[in-house]
Amino acid sequence: QTVEPQVDTPNGGGGNEGGGEGGETDVTSSVSKNNEKITNFKRRWFIDINKEKRSLDKWWVQDTITNGEIMKSTLVLKNVTKGQTVDPSDYTVTWTDTNAALEDGATGFKLEYNKATSDQFQMIYEVVIKRGPVYNTANYHYTIEGKEKESDADDYYNQSSAEMSITKSGKFIPAGAEVEWTVKVNERETSDKGDNGIITDTIP
Repeated sequence: QTVEPQVDTPNGGGGNEGGGEGGETDVTSSVSKNNEKITNFKRRWFIDINKEKRSLDKWWVQDTITNGEIMKSTLVLKNVTKGQTVDPSDYTVTWTDTNAALEDGATGFKLEYNKATSDQFQMIYEVVIKRGPVYNTANYHYTIEGKEKESDADDYYNQSSAEMSITKSGKFIPAGAEVEWTVKVNERETSDKGDNGIITDTIP
């Protein structure tokens, strides 16, 4: 098949129709993505597919993230037109686990929907991110009347560096003439916690 690249507007909006000479119209379908905060080091991504509700023979999306890991168990495909969650048996997912450090983590995936449809879809998943810039890209391939076309969407987020906070407070217990100490670390989640953190507390 011949792939026909589409010219995308920012953030992957590629669904405009363009009339050519002789009244010809290039029918396209778009992909777009955005994200929202869960915690400082976890975000939820949304990928919108076929907002134009074109009649598609089939479609697939290859999604890749840098400086973070997709939590595989959180991936959900929703049929926006019907207001339903799509049964996993209706599509296939191939995970890319290159350099994944988390047990449930992956650096990307390919989701294939091999059924004819004119519905709008949305993929939702959670990502554990690291400090610094995070790039999330989606390559969307779809087939209309036997012709394969493609579109792309990119999203970017930068988790800035911050010092890890630590606070300490004490409460006097008269009955035993004791002091109960409480130490809180990174309470506002402004920094990612490593695997080998050490706290040294000295009582003079």
